[in-house]
Amino acid sequence: LVLARRSALPEVAGEAALYCGGDDEEEIAEQLARLLEDSDLRADLVRKGGERRRHFSWALTAEIVLALYRDLAD
Repeated sequence: LVLARRSALPEVAGEAALYCGGDDEEEIAEQLARLLEDSDLRADLVRKGGERRRHFSWALTAEIVLALYRDLAD
């Protein structure tokens, strides 16, 4: 996964992605080439992505929103 540094996606992907300037075609191409050529890097990013996704779920989101509503109601 190659993402732009300037977006909100680094907050979501964390260390499970490669980053580049969103408008730098050369840097985008370099990062994509790294992914294509380096199977160890790909495997590491997939592993990190699996770990990272555990931080996000509908159940967790619901708990956070419910706690916020309860705080606002007090």
